[in-house]
Parts: sequence; structure tokens; C-alpha cells
Amino acid sequence: MHQTMGQQLVSFTTKILNELAQGRASEDLAREVCLFAEAWSTGRVASITQLDDQGRLHVFSAPSAPVSLIEEFSGLRPGPYAGSCGNVAHRNEPVIVSDIDRDARWDDLRTAASHWKLKSCWSWPVCQDGKIIGTFALTGMTKGDPDVDQRALLEACSSLAGIVLVHTLVKRQEISQRHLYRALFGAVEVLIQHKSEQEMTQALCERLSADANFSAVWLGRPAPDDRFEVLAKAGAGMMQIVEARPSLVEAGDDAPLIVRAWRQKRAFFSNDVLADASLKKWHPTFAKNSWSSLLAVPVLRSGKLWAILVWASPSINTFDHHTVDLCHRVASLLGQSLDEHDLKAKIRALQLEEAQLARTDSLTGLPNRLALEEYLPKSLARAERHHRVVAVGMIDLDDFKPVNDKYGHELGDFLLQGLAQRFQTSVRESNFIARLGGDEFVVVFDDLDDSHAAEQLEAAVARLHQAVETPFDFGEQGLVRIGMTMGVVLYPQDGEKPEELLRCADVAMYQAKLHKADRTRWWYQGTNSEEPFSERAFDPFGEDACALLAAVHPYFSVAAVNFSDSFYADLARENGPAEILQALTADELEHLKKAQAAHLTSLLNPDNTLQGITREARRLGKIHALIGVTGSWMTRAMSLYRGFLRSYLENLLPNERYRALRVADARLQLDIEVQLDLMQKVTDSYNLYLSHPLDHIHSRWLESAQAELDALAKLPGILVAQVLRPMANGIFATELDAGEKARELDAVLHLPGMRPVLDTRAPAGHGLIARAWHSGQVQHTDDYGRDDRTKTWQEAFKPLGVRSALAIPVRGAREMEFVLIVLGEWPHQ
Repeated sequence: MHQTMGQQLVSFTTKILNELAQGRASEDLAREVCLFAEAWSTGRVASITQLDDQGRLHVFSAPSAPVSLIEEFSGLRPGPYAGSCGNVAHRNEPVIVSDIDRDARWDDLRTAASHWKLKSCWSWPVCQDGKIIGTFALTGMTKGDPDVDQRALLEACSSLAGIVLVHTLVKRQEISQRHLYRALFGAVEVLIQHKSEQEMTQALCERLSADANFSAVWLGRPAPDDRFEVLAKAGAGMMQIVEARPSLVEAGDDAPLIVRAWRQKRAFFSNDVLADASLKKWHPTFAKNSWSSLLAVPVLRSGKLWAILVWASPSINTFDHHTVDLCHRVASLLGQSLDEHDLKAKIRALQLEEAQLARTDSLTGLPNRLALEEYLPKSLARAERHHRVVAVGMIDLDDFKPVNDKYGHELGDFLLQGLAQRFQTSVRESNFIARLGGDEFVVVFDDLDDSHAAEQLEAAVARLHQAVETPFDFGEQGLVRIGMTMGVVLYPQDGEKPEELLRCADVAMYQAKLHKADRTRWWYQGTNSEEPFSERAFDPFGEDACALLAAVHPYFSVAAVNFSDSFYADLARENGPAEILQALTADELEHLKKAQAAHLTSLLNPDNTLQGITREARRLGKIHALIGVTGSWMTRAMSLYRGFLRSYLENLLPNERYRALRVADARLQLDIEVQLDLMQKVTDSYNLYLSHPLDHIHSRWLESAQAELDALAKLPGILVAQVLRPMANGIFATELDAGEKARELDAVLHLPGMRPVLDTRAPAGHGLIARAWHSGQVQHTDDYGRDDRTKTWQEAFKPLGVRSALAIPVRGAREMEFVLIVLGEWPHQ
């Protein structure tokens, strides 16, 4: 049965839609649409054109047209004289030209039309959401207008062409989005791999500009002259940008996008820069480099505006909502990576500073015992290689205790500081002097000539003694004189090991002390002693060491108590330690002092073992790392405590005193080394967590976020980590949680009045979570149990052991998304 054109159109449309759904190529379907139209319009050629990103028309399908004709009419720019299709794209309405030779609308194409003997052309717009995306046309070599059926055919085929072109655009957008995702993942990889700031930013620009969506990417920020300087760049036209240097002085709507983004601290984009009158000044640059769309996005560093990341695309309409969002994420990732870079640099600097502080006596600035223990073996090794002599001197001040007793510890410290400065000027740079604690110092004279060692040592010792030859000015208290006594031994004559030399120097110094009243000089050289002794294998936990500790343990107990009072009074005068101590109640501080004294006494208890000290040191090391205790404070405490021990052991025989201090030193050093090792491991665990950027673009956000939260909650000292989001009623609901106390916390939050709320008039609206949400600022407390902001939850949280808390607001592209709350086990964490 013969079908009408209308019936065939219905069947043909169904066929096209089915084949489209089955995944048939758009080009094949467009060809079928054209051939169907030609079958119902004898003598006419059907064509479908598509508007490209530069606003030009390209022939998408014209199966019956010669290739050379297609090439001649492709790339047509729409306009009032650009033929039927050019007018359709220009006016977004059907255009029927029945006599091309006489119609002015074909003036720009007159030569081409004459060459191909074109006489009439009927063209219909192809649209998506009312916006022109192409045309469908029937062109003939005879003049004339379409009849009713032909108009219906043009309208139907233009609709089918629209379906095909939209499908093509969707496919292209999918490909483009895949490119964008690849670029984004590539950006993440770049930011992870590169360590320096310059490498990171340059590699990011290169990686992004390598994607087909972007022809250029650069990062800029204002220099002191208020002109933008390019920090990193890649792609076409970069030299022009470097030379042009947009200025912040350019204000108003016609300012460059990078300037607008900086001034208003938000993203700006133009999806057709050559049609954007506000960017007219830059049109030559855009045209020369084929930039059709631009996007400028702020980059924040440490929460502050740092630079602007700019993307240039060769296509118009590149920056839709989704693309802008992805570019925002790249800028955010860059900011986070820079923050991580800064954090690592700060940590490295702090580690170097800590390493230096750990080797420096906090009172005098001289090297301490740890520094001496590292320096002396190297000094002896150098001397062995070069066949030189090293002199090691142990110094003890004369009559320093009466100075402390008469003038007080403050002026005593003042004297030690002044003496240290004098030592530093009187000792050559090639030599070394360290303070062991109290009024005890060690000096190392390097590079002595074996044949002239005695003369060189005499000269060096004379220079050293100049430090006490001038009295110390105590202001209104008058001038104070002190002396000093030194025992000196030589390497390799008197010993070959650092411990042996220090012990012998200590004995020699006491020999000089014994003859203080009748000695002819202030220092004594050699190892001759009224109490002969021999060096034996040393084990701080061995039978001999334990017997010695048992004999002198009462001295250690008294020294530990007095040390604790003095040490914490000293710490309270310094900013860093004072902040930690202020987070403690009076009872807690008193308990801490007693615990410190008990710990020191336990270290030197003859019944304590290597395993026992190690176990307790590991526990304390973790706590100290979390509350902010530094390695320098610990080495300082050891030095101070040793000074107390030395003064309390003053009446022992030199060899007995030396061995007692040696046992104490070994145990104290073990304690500190284990604690420092644990402190570093705690720090490393946090750094490792921070070194892995969050996967912001995970397709399954909840699973990704839960995994991140689980990792966070496993860090030392973290009791609970939660993600909370306010519901429609203004009450915060727990969306995700992790941690050993998560269940207990959830049970507490289900109690009446315990859930945080947005309403600041309610008691539960005054806490850290609500404040973080409203302010957009991180909220934290070092002392949860005494902070007014946490009063509502303090009693309920006591069984959980919460001592500190951190609330971090997390903002999305447009608004606040949620609050991350982290509860800590220790104060000042």
C-alpha cells in the first residue's frame, strides 16, 4: 500500500530514534536524513551544517554534494549576506531564497553559487533549547519556492537533524569531560610528584595546557608595582602575557578577567572573548592565539588569596557550570598542595631547629652533652687520621654555689650566660666548648702538634682562663669574682675512647679540686689519682651499676623532687611551655610535678630494667609529642637534672661520683632517645596522613570520605572524628564518624540537649561546631574541660576522656557543606 510522505516521516523518525538508541554513528544517521529528504524533493541536494565553537558553519553531512562543493562552503561565518544557511544562523529563523541570482542575501557567496549553478536554497534552523546549533537545507539548480509538503519535510528533517546534532554534541561533551577528568587526575599526579613550588606550578600548567580543551594555562599574582607577574605558564601566547602584565590599576567592567578575579576574590569567565566588548583591548592577543574562552580562578594559600589561575580555550562556550566547577577543584588542589608544601617546609625547618635546640644548652647557648657526644668521636677520628693530639678538659667553677645561695638563681644564670659568652670569644673556632649542666663544662682543644702539645696547651688554657679574670658586674649587687678548676687529659696518650677521656678528665679535675688551697695553677693534667682504678665494661643495668645506684638512690630521690619544682617554674616563664601548662588545673600541675619526680626516681631505681624504662619512655614519648613538648625541652631537662645530681653527689669520691653519674647519664639518655624516637614516629604518622591529598572527585563520595575519616581517627591521640551537617530543623546530624570512642559519643549526642544546633540562642548553639559553621573559621580548644564554649558538653564528655577539640568548617563551591570535628585525648593537642 502506497504511504504518504507524512506516514513515511513517522516511520522514518521512529527508525532514526531506534538506531540512535542502539548506538549507530551520528554521521550515518545524518546521511540517512539527507537521503530521505532528497527522495521526496527530486532535483535538490540536502545538507546539514553544524555551528562550531568559533561560530562558523561546517557541513556535517551532504552525501549527494561533490567534495569540492562541501569544502568551498565549509567554514562559513553567519551574516546577512552569507547565503540561506548563513542567514538562518544569523537570524535563527527559516530562510527561503527562491532566486539566488537576484537575492542580496547571497551577495557574499555569489561567485560560488554561480560556479555551482545554484538557483534556490531553502534553509531551516536546527536548535537546542532555542539556541541555533546548525541548519538543514535543500538546495536546487532550479528557481522556486517550496510547496506545503516540502515545508513540512524541511521542518521535520530539521528536527531530526537537531536530534542527530545534539547527540553529536553530547558525545563531544562526554569526550571533553573525559579530557577534563584526565587533566584533573593528571593535575593531582603532578601536584603529588613535584616537590618544589616552582616545579609544581610549572608542571601543573604544562599538564593542563596539554589537554585539547585548553590552549594555554598560566598562574599570576600582583608584583609590588601592582602589575601581574607570571609565576608559571604553558601554551600559546605566553610571551605576550608576560610582556603585557595586566595592572590592578585597571578597574571597572573592562578590566582583564585576572584583575577582576583578584579584586573580587572570585572566578570570572567569558565564553566568547572576541564578542565580549569589555575585553576589546585584548582582542588582538586573543585572535592571534586563537583564544575563544577564558576563565580566571583564585588560588588560596593558607586561607588567603595568593594567585589567579587562568585557562584559555580555543573554543567558545567551553566554561559551562561543570567545567568551571572542575577548574575550581584544580585551583583548590593547587592551594592545598601549596599548603602541604609550606607545612612540610615548616616541619623541616622546625626539625632542623629542634635538632639544633636539642644540641644546644638553653641557658647559655653553648653546645650541650648531646652535641659533645656527637662532636668528640669525630674530633678523635680526625686526630687519628692526621696524627694529631686532642686535649679534653673538664671544668668546674669554684665557689659558684655560694653565688647562687647569696644572689639567687636568676643572677647565677646571668653569670653563667656571661661566662659562656667569654668562653666563646676566648676559645678558637677550631676548638669546642660545651656545658654539661650546672657549673660543669667540657672543652676540647683540637689539632695539637704531638711534639709541641704541652706549649700549645699552655697557651690555649691561658686564653680560656681570661673568661674569669674579669669580675662579673651584678649591678647594684656589685662585682662578683669566681674561679674555675679544670682537669685535662690528652688523646691518645691518656685514653682512646671518648668515655674514657671524659672520665679521666673528671678525675683529674677532682685531683685539682683536692689541692685547691696549695695548687700552683688552676688546672691539672694527667690521670694519676690517689684512688687507682681500671676501666671495666660498662652496663647501666648490670650488677655493679645496680649496686652503685642502690647506694646513692637517696641522693637521686631528693634531687628529683627539687628538680621538678625548679624545672616547671622555669618553663612557666616561656611562651610555648606556658601555654601547655596553662591548660592544666592546679591539681593537675601538682600531679605532673610529682609524676615527673617519680619518673626520674624510677629511671635511677636499681630494680628498674631496660625493658621497663623503654616501655614507659614509649608511653611518655607519645604523650609529649601530642601535647607539644619539644626535644629541646627534654634535653634541657636532662641537662638541668644532671646538674642537680652532680651537686647532690659532691661528697662522693671522684671515681664513685663519676661512675654514678655515668650510670645516670646512660639511663637518662636511653629514656630521652626512646621518647624522641616515639615523638618523631607520631609526627611522621601525621605527616604521612597529610602527604596524601584528599580525593575530592571520587565518584562515591561517602565511601571516599569514610575512608579518609577512618584514616584520620587512627592517628595517635585521636578519640573521634565526625562529619556533621545541619538538618532542615537546624540540628546537626552525624553523617559520618570514626574512632575508638565513636559509639560512646553517638550515645552522648542522643541525650536531650546534647546535639549541636545552629540557633545561637540555645546553649547547644554556642559550641565549636556551630561557631565554625557560622564564622567559616576553624575553632579549637586546648582545654575542653574548662572552655566556656564547651560548657554544655563538659560533664557528658568526661567519661570519653576528651581534653582538646578541633572543628573545621568545609565549604563547597557556593556554600558551607559540613563541619569536621576531631576530639583529642590530651590537652593542647
